[in-house]
Parts: sequence; C-alpha cells; structure tokens
Amino acid sequence: GKKASRHLFMFLMTMLPFIIVLYVMCVLFVPTTYMPSISTIYMVVFLAMFLMIGMQRYNLFPQYARRYATMFERSPICKFMLNERFEIQEANEQTMKYLGGAFEKANFVELMERSGNMAHVQRLLDIVDEQGEVANEIVALNNIHTGNVMYLVVNAIKIQDDGEVFYYVMFRDKTIERQQQERIRELAFYDGLTKLPNRTAF
Repeated sequence: GKKASRHLFMFLMTMLPFIIVLYVMCVLFVPTTYMPSISTIYMVVFLAMFLMIGMQRYNLFPQYARRYATMFERSPICKFMLNERFEIQEANEQTMKYLGGAFEKANFVELMERSGNMAHVQRLLDIVDEQGEVANEIVALNNIHTGNVMYLVVNAIKIQDDGEVFYYVMFRDKTIERQQQERIRELAFYDGLTKLPNRTAF
C-alpha cells in the first residue's frame, strides 16, 4: 500500500511541472475566453496536493496490497516466500509461531540441514523446479525445536518476477490428524486389552 502510494505521489509530483508549463503555454497562445480562472486552477492544485499527501502519509484510500498483507498475516495456514538463494523473504505470523522468530532471518537451506530435513526438502524443491508447483504433498519432517517427527501437507509454487525466482510455500500440520487415524486403525484391528491382532486384521 505505502509503496504504491509513493509511486503515485512521485508520478504526480513529476507531472506538476509539466502541468504548469502547459498552463503557461495555454495562457500565451489560447484566447482567454477558453481559459479557467486562476482561482479554479488553485483549487484543483490544492485538491491534488491534498490527495497526494493523504495517500502518502495517511493511506487515505484502502489499497488492495494492504488487504492482501492483512490476509497473509492472519491466515491460519503457514505461508512464507523464498528467493532463488533460498533466503526467507516473507513469513506470516502463523509460520513465526510455528517455527520460531529466528525463522524469518535464517537461510532456509541451513535451517533444514540443521534439523536433518534437507533430503526431504530437496526432493520437493526438485519437483517444484521441474513441474513449477507441488500440491498437497505429505512430508514427514523433524520438528525444528523438539526433533519429533511431524507430518505436513505442503503446497508450493515457483514464481518468476522481473528475472528473479521466488518460491511461495504453504503448509499445515497434519500430525495430530495422522495420530488420530493411526489410533482408529489400532482400535479397529487390535484388541484393546492384549494389543494382539483381532479377527478384522486377518
């Protein structure tokens, strides 16, 4: 939002000298009957400056980029973006809570190597580089903090923008859901007292 407002502000400020020159030329070469009054021109210039300052400093008009940023930050799904050097560019609040505050400034590859997850992650990156995306891939990774195995549903897409490559990654934790499924399977196929296979298992 602020970046778009700044670009618009710079554009309008660049156009202002051109408008002044155009007005002077009109005064010199156009009959005065077709020219607006000087008070009207002052009012238009004042209104333009009011709008520019409002957009620049106070976000006078809501921007779609601002709405997207709010949705990105408050999403319950973990989302983050990597550049082609696998440096983390953006990470939403859910990702920060899930993987820790140091995640935002870390190199993704180094982080995965320290946690013993690089082999699984490299396989996903190879698929993304080859196919352009990964959809609903279930991956077993070691938790960065506890070392316990966690199951994640991963979606990732490769984006090219002005010659740069970015990886946009989303994931959600499926560990509890998987544990519940295994528990249901255990209750269905094993005796609750002896833990031996029951008739259904055969």
